Order: sequence, then structure tokens, then C-alpha cells
Amino acid sequence: MDAITGENNQNLVAEETVYTEKLEEYTQEERQDIFLAPFYSYFLASASDGGIIAAAREFAEFDRVMVDSLEQLKGNKLVEASFWNLDSEAKRKDAHQKIKTEGQNFEAVKQEFFPLIKRAVEITKTKACKKDAGEYLYFIYDIADRVVNASGEGFLGTGEKVSPKEKEFLEEFRNLLGLGSSD
Repeated sequence: MDAITGENNQNLVAEETVYTEKLEEYTQEERQDIFLAPFYSYFLASASDGGIIAAAREFAEFDRVMVDSLEQLKGNKLVEASFWNLDSEAKRKDAHQKIKTEGQNFEAVKQEFFPLIKRAVEITKTKACKKDAGEYLYFIYDIADRVVNASGEGFLGTGEKVSPKEKEFLEEFRNLLGLGSSD
């Protein structure tokens, strides 16, 4: 479902009001943090250990996980907010530009984005119902996990799916989200 027909697009815009109304108790800045966290998750996972070919596969997987999540978690106001806060579009583009300019300096990228994701985690844990918060945090983790697993090492990414650096990142990311160890 890459292309949305005009009719579906009208339905989504009409539903946008419902999502925004459900998020009235959140400030604009909090809604922005909720919107940006999935993109930060993708950027971090992609920067954790990848190359040119991996980047294309990872972006395609990010697109798939966003579509899948919107479908599977319909009704979760936090996940839905990740798709509708258009005021944050410029910030998302700025974040993407930072990733490009900082290149593979993953530690710098982590220092920049971990606090931003941590803020979204704190917002969800303090303002959302337990079910919505849990689903949203797993949604954020699922993005990173699927992006990391989208490509492998070696010739054309056909080798080992998750490098040691990526495994380390995923474990650290789980802890940041408060999801505990994967063991």
C-alpha cells in the first residue's frame, strides 16, 4: 500500500481530527516528540552499522514497518500520532540531514537522538494508558529491530543479518525504551 488513493487520503484526513482530539492532554511539543521517535529509531538503527546497499533495504523496511504498524495497532493514539503531526516534518528532515552529515559517527548520532527518544518514552509512560504506552514502545523498538535485520553483512548484504555492533545497539535501545533485556 505505497500509494494512497485520493479517496483513502480524504478518509485519513477526516480521521486526523479524531486522533488530535484524543491527544488534547499532550502539548504540541509532546506530540512532536511522539511523532519523531519512530524516525529517530530508524535513523539510529540505520546508522548503527550499514552501508549504501544496506541503507536502501533499511529504508524500504522502515516504510513497511510503518504501514504494518498503522494497520496492526489501529486505535493506539500514540502510534497514530506518529503519522499525523505535520508540524514536525521539518524537524524530521533536519534529523535526517544530521545523520547524513555526521556520516558513520554512530556515537555522535546516539548522543543526539537517545535523549530525544528518552523524552518520548517518559511522555508515554506518564500520560498514556499502559496498553497504548506499551504498544508504542514496542512499535519504536520494532522499527529498529526490523531495520537492523533488513540487510546483512558481506557481498550485497547477504551474509550475517545482525552484526555485533547492531546487536549491541538493539540491546542498548531496548534498555533505553524500558523494555528490558532480550535474554
